[in-house]
Amino acid sequence: MEASGHSTTSTPRCMRGITLIHVGKRIYRVPTASIPNNTIKHTMLARQFSAIEDSEAKDETRGEAVDDKNKILSDTSPEITINLTYPQHLQKFIFGKNGYTLNQIQRDSKTTITIKRGDDNVVIKGTKENTEKAKKRIENVVKWGIDKLQPTHFISLPLTDLLLQQKVADFQSGIASLAIPNIDKTIFIRPNSLHLTMGVLNLHMKEDIEGAVQLLKSLSAEIYDLVGTRSVVAKLLGIAIMENNPEKANVLYAKVEESEERDVIIKIAEFLTTKFTEAGYMKKENRPFKLHATLINTSHRKFADKDKHKRNNRIPFSAIQILNKYADFEYGTSRIEKIHISKIGAYDESGMHRSEGHITLP
Repeated sequence: MEASGHSTTSTPRCMRGITLIHVGKRIYRVPTASIPNNTIKHTMLARQFSAIEDSEAKDETRGEAVDDKNKILSDTSPEITINLTYPQHLQKFIFGKNGYTLNQIQRDSKTTITIKRGDDNVVIKGTKENTEKAKKRIENVVKWGIDKLQPTHFISLPLTDLLLQQKVADFQSGIASLAIPNIDKTIFIRPNSLHLTMGVLNLHMKEDIEGAVQLLKSLSAEIYDLVGTRSVVAKLLGIAIMENNPEKANVLYAKVEESEERDVIIKIAEFLTTKFTEAGYMKKENRPFKLHATLINTSHRKFADKDKHKRNNRIPFSAIQILNKYADFEYGTSRIEKIHISKIGAYDESGMHRSEGHITLP
């Protein structure tokens, strides 16, 4: 009897009348009196607790899913970096006076923009949305700046005939001997770089140069149709100036003699002008096209170091004496073999304007 009483009193007082129900990894304390003496009922109770546990587990899972979703939303707009490439002569428009334009773009777009001296890269940091805003602003600023810059290239038809080039050299020697004020040899066009100009181009970006060259090559078949199977020949005869006042001339050029060949050349020029203007590489000109081969251009004038301050000012010359003496001067003829996209002010080792690309004529 004492043994049986001892067994009963071994249960802690706090657990008397309590039954432990094990459900999964959890243990539930349930009043014993509430549990019917029935195995099925007992099992059902355990299942109820199990259902509660499952429900809690699902709630926990939904909470984690919401957290994950928030993380995904956060990941769609983290800070990113994009790189734009602009030559340094265009970066000045992005920077602006005393950095004003750059600071304004950064402030408005909430981005950080880095431009390092001597580097063509423009680095933008920010969210995807903000970097796109900054990129668009920069593109618009650069486009505005480019519209104010001078052309970089021109479409040319080189005049490569050696006899014609020698005649041009003779002509220039004759001009030099006249000792006309403000005329010196630095403003003479090199005979081996002589060409007919079809139009000037604005190619300030590497991709612009590549695009213009590709466009020229894509037009080769249509130009062939304009030319036909015969060779294109230009005859230079006489001179003229670009300005209205012969006493203040800056550009003096040789004219192309009237002929069927000249008409073909003009058709080529008009065709190229239309195509390159449509592509955005050439500005639309309001003045009529002048077919010419430049012989003298004061923009080429070279100054001594002590006169560097004059470089931005063109000094004209009087062309009256030249026009009177060489009005009907014959330079000769040259077969036109190629159409080039040439860089203004750049020359190759042969003395010709540096070519970015060309097509060949019949």
